[in-house]
Amino acid sequence: YCHVNDNVIREQTDIYEIAETLLQVANDKYFPKDDTLVNKVENNYKWVSKLEWSEVCKQWIEYFKIF
Repeated sequence: YCHVNDNVIREQTDIYEIAETLLQVANDKYFPKDDTLVNKVENNYKWVSKLEWSEVCKQWIEYFKIF
């Protein structure tokens, strides 16, 4: 049977580090100090937007074949 303790939330990341990183990215995008950072953010956004699970799975399969 299920018990209350079976559904414990376990953090997998440091939420404060993630928040700091997101704030830094937002600051770099909206208040740029140079164009390099803006270009990196835009290029990464375009790359992530084009990701398809079919392609990601192919990469994972190749990765796990190594092990």
